[in-house]
Amino acid sequence: MSGFLFLLSTDWVMNRTTESRRTGILWKLTSGLEDLDFADGIALLSSRYVDIQDKTANRLVNEVARVGLKINAKKSKVMRINARNDQRIKVNDEQVDDLEEFVYLGALNIGQRRRGHQRHTTETK
Repeated sequence: MSGFLFLLSTDWVMNRTTESRRTGILWKLTSGLEDLDFADGIALLSSRYVDIQDKTANRLVNEVARVGLKINAKKSKVMRINARNDQRIKVNDEQVDDLEEFVYLGALNIGQRRRGHQRHTTETK
């Protein structure tokens, strides 16, 4: 698949996955953030475990299958920030690994566990 077609199909999948439901991170009462798209990856955002599990295991998996793609659970990662729920996210009945840190655009993002919660800090490299 050419790069352009891949980006086009990824954009279509993300629009279909996040449409008509407000399950992301709310900025204000009337606006929120559902996902981030970058290069060849996506980040789904949610404030609740049940919403992120529904986005990944149900909606995202179904929508990528419609364009002939599959989600690789071994390459997928989860980062929890201020999370009270430690249940693992599953994609195609496979558990997705949790991350403690990642680098995005040169910034090191760290999630630290404290008494069942996580604190988030960002450091620039």
